[in-house]
Amino acid sequence: MGNAEVQTPHIDALAQDSAIFENAYCNSPMCVPSRVSLATGRHALSHGAIDNMLKPKPSEVSLASLLQQAGYDTFNHGKWHSNIDPLEFGMARSHSGLSDLRAPESHVSCFGISDKDTREGAEYFKNNGEVSLIISGTRPSHKDDTLDTVVTKNFIREIETVKDQGSPMFAHLSIMDPHTPYLPAEPYASMYDPNSLAMPESINDDLASKPRLQRYFYHARGFDQLKERDYRKTKAAYYGSISHVDERIGMVTDYLKEQGLYDSSLIVFTADHGSMMGEHGFVEKWGHLYEPVMRVPLMIKLPDNQFRGKRLNSFVESVDIMPTILDLLKLPIANNVHGVSLLPTFKVKSAYTKSACLLSTFVKGCKMNPL
Repeated sequence: MGNAEVQTPHIDALAQDSAIFENAYCNSPMCVPSRVSLATGRHALSHGAIDNMLKPKPSEVSLASLLQQAGYDTFNHGKWHSNIDPLEFGMARSHSGLSDLRAPESHVSCFGISDKDTREGAEYFKNNGEVSLIISGTRPSHKDDTLDTVVTKNFIREIETVKDQGSPMFAHLSIMDPHTPYLPAEPYASMYDPNSLAMPESINDDLASKPRLQRYFYHARGFDQLKERDYRKTKAAYYGSISHVDERIGMVTDYLKEQGLYDSSLIVFTADHGSMMGEHGFVEKWGHLYEPVMRVPLMIKLPDNQFRGKRLNSFVESVDIMPTILDLLKLPIANNVHGVSLLPTFKVKSAYTKSACLLSTFVKGCKMNPL
């Protein structure tokens, strides 16, 4: 997308084989509402999970459920965070990877480092507010032992197990990074020089004209105490996390190519939301509908790599992904689905009923990453 700072060679390679939607937007700036919208093709006010603490209505039907009914082997690896049992949402199997972690990685979570000795030996910085999160630092784990790396290895291992069983598969890889804690492992923690990174023009904006809730969050989260050097370190850690995600995407695409699965696969690469990196003085997300939070990457690699390198600038939403996949597979789309198929954009004439589907959710803003 034109960002010359962050390095993502494997994602760039996938982009060369994909159609790239340059103006794709998520349907909520928070994980659960957005993930349920991705799964159902419906907006949060209808599916009911309008906040991270709420559940979707029991009557909601997911893409995975429909594919499972159509004979697909459905499974999820990594972050789920939809406030509904994966089995109820059509995932035959779901594994977070948490049970496979060893110390010190087992002590790291989105809220910090739980073990006292590990915490005291780690290098990190937290915002000083009501919700205090790690916004920069170096992960105490080796890069090959981090949660997302373990999740990716498990994901590949599961594909290896089921690929020859005869059923088409819907394989969902949900990578946590880049997400708080912004705590990449080496060498990614040192990959980017904070002093060389561009800062957003709005970093020192006067918030007097902004909504009251935005002004409240700015002070309650302790962002009013951050200095420019803090934002720079946060952005360097965020970029380091993206480059580590890129390595994992490379692990998957390399495996698919080695097994002869890549060309015949439908691969969708997207995110549940983005993140503020100093825009208006904010870090992370939480209810603000600014471009860095709402705009997400969306690449669709069609079977046989049709329309590779095609760039589309029309406005699309995350809810469009579910009906697009159903349309590709010639499966019916319910009338209550709010999204629309993007197939007319591609002008695809044939169906692919045996395509392996990989949906990789990537928590980041589109403008943060070159494709």
